[in-house]
Amino acid sequence: MALFCFYDDALLLGKIADLKLQFWGTRPFVLIWPKTHRFSVEKLISLGYKAVTVEQMETVLTKKDKICKREIVEIITKGTITEEKTEGNSDKIGGFSEKFLLCIIQKKGIFGLTFVDCMTQRFFFDEVHKIEDLKSIIYRVKPVEIVLVRGGLELGLVNFIRNCSNPAFTNIKHFMKNIEDIFEEFQQFFKGFLMSFYDFYRFLEKNDEPGIFHELMKGFLLVKRTNGDLAEEILPNFCLIQSLYLCFSYLKSILIADSIFRYGTFSFFDLESLKV
Repeated sequence: MALFCFYDDALLLGKIADLKLQFWGTRPFVLIWPKTHRFSVEKLISLGYKAVTVEQMETVLTKKDKICKREIVEIITKGTITEEKTEGNSDKIGGFSEKFLLCIIQKKGIFGLTFVDCMTQRFFFDEVHKIEDLKSIIYRVKPVEIVLVRGGLELGLVNFIRNCSNPAFTNIKHFMKNIEDIFEEFQQFFKGFLMSFYDFYRFLEKNDEPGIFHELMKGFLLVKRTNGDLAEEILPNFCLIQSLYLCFSYLKSILIADSIFRYGTFSFFDLESLKV
């Protein structure tokens, strides 16, 4: 079945994908056939745009004035591709795929980093305390998309990243959440995929799996109990946890958090091996 793209989106896609611009009354549109759909999507995301698919949820209109129900069913960005490209290769740099999405949180000179390859569901995260180490990691991994809090990085670092891998940037206006609320949301999320609390407990205890959340939570609660008046942002792994939750929230908005987090593998970075 062919897809339609209307108005300004049609003008843009017609230009960059070399599609014929047509008119439905006064409404400009382009027609996208299944065999050219993937090519059109790749063209869009290679330039940093998001590709959104909207499907009609009702089969027929029974009344002339009835508004047909439609819903967003797919959102693809430069860093959230979940299947192999039809063209090109998948070269690796420093042992990492070139399709990594990076979510970054910065607070008081500490950087929380979460990388995810949505095609392989591999997560890597850690905290970095030196901007030189951050630059080395970005240079080695070369993320294709970066999600960050607006104004969270200084201009010089942003320019370095652009020169390094020319990623697409997504800026979030405001983002910080209570740590305990984050852990509770993660636990409820993973528990929903399991048959019983016993299975959930075993799931948390696995090595290099979401059991890492369990270890982070135990460390956080221990420090919280012994330093009750300590501000959250100076607790161990504060920025790491915030970046992981930023990644989770972003993938939820892209409609793929369930599949990526459910089957994902989670590991801390070997920071020394990534330094240039």
